[in-house]
Amino acid sequence: MISINDYIKKFTPDQIGRNQEFYEQLMEYYGENTIPNKYEKLYSECKLSYEYIDENLKTHDINKLKNQLTKIYGDEIDDFIDYDGNDIAKSFWIVINNNIKNPKLNISDIRNHQGDIENFFNLLNFFNYTYREYKILNKHICLFIEPIYSEDASKYFETVHKQAYHFTYKENVDKILKDGIRLRDKTSSIKYPKRIYLWAEYKKLQKSIDINKFIKKILGDNMSLDNVGIIKVDLNNVHFPIYKDTAMTEKEAIFVYNNIPANLCKEIKLNI
Repeated sequence: MISINDYIKKFTPDQIGRNQEFYEQLMEYYGENTIPNKYEKLYSECKLSYEYIDENLKTHDINKLKNQLTKIYGDEIDDFIDYDGNDIAKSFWIVINNNIKNPKLNISDIRNHQGDIENFFNLLNFFNYTYREYKILNKHICLFIEPIYSEDASKYFETVHKQAYHFTYKENVDKILKDGIRLRDKTSSIKYPKRIYLWAEYKKLQKSIDINKFIKKILGDNMSLDNVGIIKVDLNNVHFPIYKDTAMTEKEAIFVYNNIPANLCKEIKLNI
């Protein structure tokens, strides 16, 4: 086995970080002491990546998940409303019953990851789903649930020549141009995988209602568009997975689970 000294010298912090992240996913799926030997070996060699993770780690079964949610939280759930995605990996809303006293699906507990809500997150994770946000819709609290891996958007991404845009706060632009777009450490206690959200489009970016909606969805409804920085990224020579953002109806909305190096980033100016 490679020594810790050689390990640190041989691999970059990004490689070590990705290797550890994939290993933690394997622990969640298999359990800490039952990970197959082939993965343990790859982990020790810092070689874990998406191509080595079994397809069953990325499978989703929305109907089984809904059945389990109904079994455990049935009285608290008024309805499920499908939002977007294919028949397997589909995002959906959980509509909460307003009339339940002391509900298990307490929105304060969900937001702060406290109380007994851990079982709810574990159930979602078991089926490769994650909680993203909540909204008040027609006076009901609605929880947005989406697949962790979502639909593969690589074919669409090929049609736009792997060109995309990343929207951020202007104050972040200089750091991105220096260090790249990096998966942020979570300040929230809610468990969902870190992502980088992109707008995939080959033609010159133009002002549009869809882009404005996307920016406000990513950065917040109260975000002043004057404070938006735009980074164009060229991913033509990289090969990590690309996923459709199922919280968006626009085909251009995608995300990745990988850091984007600074040499692939370029600031552009646009009067949004």
